[in-house]
Amino acid sequence: MKKLGLLVLFFLSIVLLAGCQEAKPTADTFVVEVRDLSGNVLFSEEVIYPENTELGLVELIDEAIDLDYEISQWGAFIKGIHGHYPKEYGVTYNYYWGLYVNDVSSMTGLDQVAYEEDMVISFRESTMLTSLDLEIDAWIESFIATHITSYLNENVMSQYVLAALSQLGFYGYTIPDLKTLSYPVFGGSDIASVFKKSLVMRATDQTITEAMLNDFLALTPNNPYEAVTYLNAFDVLYQTASHEKRNTVVSYLQTEEPSYMDADYAGMALNAVSSVKDSEAGLSIVTAMKAYILDHLSKDGVVSWGNPNASSTAAIILGLLAIGEDPRSEMYTVEGTDLIEALMLYAGETGFKYGLTDTLYDLAFSTPQAFAALVAYKIVRDQLQWSTKQLNLWVIG
Repeated sequence: MKKLGLLVLFFLSIVLLAGCQEAKPTADTFVVEVRDLSGNVLFSEEVIYPENTELGLVELIDEAIDLDYEISQWGAFIKGIHGHYPKEYGVTYNYYWGLYVNDVSSMTGLDQVAYEEDMVISFRESTMLTSLDLEIDAWIESFIATHITSYLNENVMSQYVLAALSQLGFYGYTIPDLKTLSYPVFGGSDIASVFKKSLVMRATDQTITEAMLNDFLALTPNNPYEAVTYLNAFDVLYQTASHEKRNTVVSYLQTEEPSYMDADYAGMALNAVSSVKDSEAGLSIVTAMKAYILDHLSKDGVVSWGNPNASSTAAIILGLLAIGEDPRSEMYTVEGTDLIEALMLYAGETGFKYGLTDTLYDLAFSTPQAFAALVAYKIVRDQLQWSTKQLNLWVIG
């Protein structure tokens, strides 16, 4: 009987002890989380708020999960949270952290937020970009992630894709290492081969030799399309506007046009003469090509060979951006649709159609040209809209 009483007392003491432990007050806490642009939770952690602490929320969070921040006269500027940074961090300010407290956008910086028990502090990736610009950024990102090797390998080299990637890399965006990709061997001495070879060399940081430049200068274009390619190669090789041979070829283009003039040529000609667009011959060509383009606009993009299509629209966008013209301006808007909006009418998940009624993607022409046009537009939008507003696809650097 005595043993039974001791056993009852033993279990009673355990219950009382457990009750005392449950009754013991726990430390105050709050939650810090990080969400991406789509609202997905990338990181979440409970942070202890010590009793009688003299530390502010910035210091407490920094001790618990590591903040990358700096203090200025305007308060704490949060750059990174536990290794998470906004998209394009350090390159653009298109994306940033929005601060939310208990699902409400904070009107103050983190250093001025007052602590509340069980509060949720949320850093949410945010942007001021329009839905169209977000669609463009997402398409470029997806294309780079999934389709680059289809356009750059030992058998194929799309000059549009390679030049666009090189431009992105030059302006600081994340791209694949172009030196690790495979490329065809361009051994010919014709203008087209020299252009493609020089583009690969420029993109992979190979040295352009004096002998190569001299061989190139000895070449002479025989028609307007060859002249356009020659000027593109000139931009790749020299990256400068001043040269007598360039001026000679531009003067040739001033008096010669293709036997069948179309919008694609107009866009390519604008790009080709953009480095000398203010010279007498260059200005003459620019004026003529712009007039032609304005006569071939529609609400569905640029009309060529009887119908609007993605390939011609992309070529015109590249040409306009090369001379500093805004393809989204009122001048290039028809029935409320500008050229960038028109180009995106042809966009699909994995490519661009040539015509609006097409059921298959045009992977050979429209898709790489559209990729280049969107990249050029993005770079001008992000980094050049307050300066030159001008991006020649072939002048890299």
